[in-house]
Amino acid sequence: MSLFKKHKALKGVNLGGWLVFEKWIKPSLFENTDALDEFNLVKNIPKEKIEEHYKTFITEEDFKFLSEQGMEVLRIPVGYWIFGDSPPFLKSIEYLDFAFDMSEKHNLKISVDLHAAPGSQNGNDHSGVVGEINWDKNSDNINKTLDIIEKLSKRYSDKKNLFGIELLNEPHADIDIKILEDFYKKGYEIVRKYCNDSVFVVISDAFRPNSWDKFFKINKFKNIVLDTHFYQCFTEENKNISINKFFSKSKKEWGRSIRRIQKEVPIIAGEWSLGIDINNCDFLNNPNDQRFINTCSSFGEHQINIFNNSLAWFFWTYKTETNNPYGWSFRDLVIENTLKIT
Repeated sequence: MSLFKKHKALKGVNLGGWLVFEKWIKPSLFENTDALDEFNLVKNIPKEKIEEHYKTFITEEDFKFLSEQGMEVLRIPVGYWIFGDSPPFLKSIEYLDFAFDMSEKHNLKISVDLHAAPGSQNGNDHSGVVGEINWDKNSDNINKTLDIIEKLSKRYSDKKNLFGIELLNEPHADIDIKILEDFYKKGYEIVRKYCNDSVFVVISDAFRPNSWDKFFKINKFKNIVLDTHFYQCFTEENKNISINKFFSKSKKEWGRSIRRIQKEVPIIAGEWSLGIDINNCDFLNNPNDQRFINTCSSFGEHQINIFNNSLAWFFWTYKTETNNPYGWSFRDLVIENTLKIT
């Protein structure tokens, strides 16, 4: 039996690319550089350009827009450098403060997501640096991550619109699960030290959604949530199936996963999109083809129906500088009426 009362999922969106940079989200920030990640970018562009991005990429108008669309909670990715103590990265904590103020004004909650950890927890650009995965190889990295969680928990513990704190985004599947379990237990205790039990502690499934049952059973957690990211556009298996199989596969596999996990713990769909990449389907290569638009729209409704059985869902991402690749900019999709929020 589910551990929480059945209800329609909270509707949310990620503010990706704002406080943790990704080149595909805002290409102009990376213009005239060879940088692939934020670590190398900030060493090669003026500080003023970064500050301008912080001030203009997300403004009060965006919080107002999201509230008007019926959004209820925002997942905001932050880097371990947010407090300004990890050069060459810049300080950005005042912009997270701004997000809390604007969200409260426009009746939105916030889930703070530690998206990038020292040493990199997955080697991807959104961890701050592309390359090797060293977060788990040095206890100093893990301890520093816990220090950041403590600073964030202490700073926002009195915010009435704090939904939750996510301890670490997408740790790589190769990281020893015992290391993650120990880290999660310590992170949980830190959040609970400062935040009351109504604040969720969010942990990533680390691409292993079925590996946490025992962890939840043997530990007495209050309001802990498992974050799973639902994408069906990156593996060769998913690229080589028919459109019909594409839809039926997600309904069967994702729906079954959500039902099974929630027998033990609430689950959130922390990231999902309308990204579709299927081989041998010509119209999917043409965003101007109405069949492509209709397929994306149907996929959006299809996913929301699945994720409404979870605690909350968060579209990735709120906005991109261009609507290319198609299917990832919530703002554009809503304005174009491709993504219909129900």
